[in-house]
Amino acid sequence: MIRLGRLPRLRNAYLRRGILVWWAIRFTAAFTGMVFLNTRATLGLLVMVAVGVVLYTRRRWEDILLGNLGIPLREAVAWALPLPMVAEALIPSPLLEAEGAGGFAPILVSGPGMGGGMRGGAELERPQPGTAVLEVDGLGKSYWRTTVLKSASFRAVAGEITALMGRNGSGKTTMLRISVGRVGAGYGRIFWRGDFVERPRLFRMAREGLFFSAQESALTSHFTVGDHLDAVVRTFGGGDRMEEVVARMRLAEFLGRRPHQISGGERQRASLAMALLRRPVCLLMDEPFSGVAPRDRPLIAAGLRGLRDAGCAVVVSGHDVEELFDVADQVMWVVAGTTHWLGSPSEAAAHPQFRREYLGPRGKAG
Repeated sequence: MIRLGRLPRLRNAYLRRGILVWWAIRFTAAFTGMVFLNTRATLGLLVMVAVGVVLYTRRRWEDILLGNLGIPLREAVAWALPLPMVAEALIPSPLLEAEGAGGFAPILVSGPGMGGGMRGGAELERPQPGTAVLEVDGLGKSYWRTTVLKSASFRAVAGEITALMGRNGSGKTTMLRISVGRVGAGYGRIFWRGDFVERPRLFRMAREGLFFSAQESALTSHFTVGDHLDAVVRTFGGGDRMEEVVARMRLAEFLGRRPHQISGGERQRASLAMALLRRPVCLLMDEPFSGVAPRDRPLIAAGLRGLRDAGCAVVVSGHDVEELFDVADQVMWVVAGTTHWLGSPSEAAAHPQFRREYLGPRGKAG
């Protein structure tokens, strides 16, 4: 548990969360007569704490933040579990805590290797331009009787931006989520940096250069924009680029705000700032232009191009034709549970079926 231990704000959030859930359960137990807990009851409560932390983390999309930092969710849960036992020794009664000042003060853990940040580590090996960094082949996925994907494939190629285009519900998001292990596939194969991956996991792939941004962005509502950027710098380095990236994405006035206090376009810009600091070898970004104000779109497009020009393999999804055609090098059409490679945006715009069934008579390349 080294990575989370060196991220004080994340670490303390989970420590406080474990204490809060533990004392909520104990406070309830005090009024139901179960004051004295035996070993079995204590273990049962710890399991309840763990489940509560997992559900809370996934509901707030914190597992995406942890994954992008290379931290498995079980590590965050492990930080939340041991501390309540220490809290019981320090605070003898839940009633005493309830009558106190209210709330839980941050609890700092010190020890060897827990101070400061994880500064960079070894530089990622950059793939040669034109190399397939991520290959997804023949994916199939069904939810009950609804088939979302039948035989869907795509490739993330170093130095290129690939756009997955299709109507809402066509399976674009499902493909990306399967690629990073957030959803299990019914069948299909995934190759990451040339190796077959039987069970994709974002935190493992992130340590080797993957960055994933969901449709809601790569942020979590529990931390400020500045906290997110600081976590990336502490984990992977890049502090010398912080000022440049913040200025490039025009985030200076938003660093102290949480994601729910800024617009969708500003959240996408902050997600790209995290990626620019990370310098991944592959970026998967779901719907970066969806619901975004026109003034934010050029900044998002510039961020995507900057990553591509640095050799990153970029895959974006969406149905914003003009914006995607403007940034894409290759276009994949996602339709009827399958994918069709259409080539460059100009070639896609000239494809008769794509134009007829998706673009419409006024569709054109940007």
